[in-house]
Order: sequence, then structure tokens, then C-alpha cells
Amino acid sequence: MAVVYAVFSSRGQALRFTAALCGCGVQADTASAPQEAHIGCALAARFCPQCLPQAKRLLSSGCWNAFAGFYRLERAGGNTFVSRIG
Repeated sequence: MAVVYAVFSSRGQALRFTAALCGCGVQADTASAPQEAHIGCALAARFCPQCLPQAKRLLSSGCWNAFAGFYRLERAGGNTFVSRIG
């Protein structure tokens, strides 16, 4: 199963972004950024890959200067794969 993380270096912005996604009807929650992304102790909004277009629209409509990137995490066969996505 795949999941997308919108990673922020600011905890406050991560929380606000998650709330804004939920306000747009996206099922999202807040989580630590995946260790495999090598971002440190950043916080992220976590949601399904199908909601990425909505997240991108939301990101472009506001001031999210602490945004560090979108990451896709997928687990398969006991392995975890993380990749940065556009």
C-alpha cells in the first residue's frame, strides 16, 4: 500500500496543512516524516496518492514556505521504498 507525505520543516505548517486538507475533504493525518527520506525530525501530512492533485492545489494557493517536498512511501515484500515526487 502506498501513501504520500507532504513534509514540512515547521511543525505548525504541517499541522495547518493537514487541517486544510481535511477541510477540502481529503482524509489526511499528521505523522513524522519517514526516516528513509533522510529529512530529520520533520512533520508531515499523510494522505493517499489519489489526493496528490488536491494537495498540490492547496500548496500553490497559500504561503507554505517550510514545505520540504512530497514523498511516496510504499511497503512491499518486507521492504520500504521512499521516493521524492513532484
